[in-house]
Amino acid sequence: RLKIEHNKEYIHKFFIGLLEGDGSIIVDQIGKKSRVRISLSLKNLPENVDMLNIISNVVCGRVAIERKDKYVTWIANKKKDVEYVFSLIDKYPLLTSRKICQYQFALFSFNNPYSLDDFKLKRDNKYINQNDIINSSSVKFMDPFSISYFPAWLSGFIEAEGHFKLIKSPHGSIKSHQFMIGQNSDKYILEMIKLYFNSNHKITLDKKINSFPHFRIAIGGLNSKIKIYEHFNLNPLLGYKLSSYNKWVIPIEASYGQLIHDLSSLPPPAGNN
Repeated sequence: RLKIEHNKEYIHKFFIGLLEGDGSIIVDQIGKKSRVRISLSLKNLPENVDMLNIISNVVCGRVAIERKDKYVTWIANKKKDVEYVFSLIDKYPLLTSRKICQYQFALFSFNNPYSLDDFKLKRDNKYINQNDIINSSSVKFMDPFSISYFPAWLSGFIEAEGHFKLIKSPHGSIKSHQFMIGQNSDKYILEMIKLYFNSNHKITLDKKINSFPHFRIAIGGLNSKIKIYEHFNLNPLLGYKLSSYNKWVIPIEASYGQLIHDLSSLPPPAGNN
């Protein structure tokens, strides 16, 4: 793990990606007033506890162990904390369609806490624009290299949604290793990740989860593995997924360590400065 905990800007971008993958932006009705709360809930593992404590210290909010000690939860429900998270979202806009819809509804409710008739109508139609977001040209052709915060955002998103898979041979040795990630509805997110990691692998329609189409990609191949290796050297994971990545990367370093070093030492192509 790099000493990234003190880099506030990195933590902010990473947090937005983590929120999009594993978080919730929720609006409750308390009496005659609506209340916004934002939360992240992960398995109660020491690495995840450490990560959420970093977020609590650098971003805002508090951390609690919940549900019979099985989960660790970060939550922001104080007005000043919600305002701060909203300011980060303004600075680093959300990329997934579902979180965009949640945020739009929460922002309205936060600014109009007593508009209960509008609240109920907007709550019932919270996701009415989700398909429009998914099908809009602005996301269909979104370029990850044009989004300045994308690398750190991606590490946060992978902390939530990514999987580092090792496939063993019958003799117990590592046969192959893949990076896998899936997403409900938002195929364009996987297209961005595919482009970012220089992958030619196919995005598959895996199955439907709660009536949502679930897309998935498994990335292997030397060029993509080198891109993944380089990415996490600069944009480290901060929770339990870091332990998973460290196990995954060992056979890659053993097999291609010198090649990765040689390629990483090459100057960038002309015109890519």
